[in-house]
Amino acid sequence: MEEQLIFRQLYNPFITAKNDWDATRTKVGFAMNTSAPQMTIQDYSSADGYNGKTFVDNTKPDDIYLNWYYLSSANDTQRRSTTGHEIEYALGLDHTANPALMNNVRDRNVIYTPKDEDINGVNAIYSYP
Repeated sequence: MEEQLIFRQLYNPFITAKNDWDATRTKVGFAMNTSAPQMTIQDYSSADGYNGKTFVDNTKPDDIYLNWYYLSSANDTQRRSTTGHEIEYALGLDHTANPALMNNVRDRNVIYTPKDEDINGVNAIYSYP
């Protein structure tokens, strides 16, 4: 029962972060697909210092883990920011010092949607002739 509650509290920020990306001017979009997922999202709970972790492996779906140990006390905006950050790892981006979702010390109450640097980075990775 507690697992379902945790999932529900992380599901809405995940859907919102996914929708944030779908609304950008990128060549990347998301669709829900339970039969052949390319990305999974799960929760875990650990005092490991991370709000989330993403594991990318080109031979299987990317795994996004959101850490309930820290996110249980976060508001939905902070959860949305964390989820968007982890989605960007799965898309191939890395940390930046600029004001963007990939800045790992950003204010998660202020930066919670993809910024120009995030969008430009994804467009550079997924460019088409």
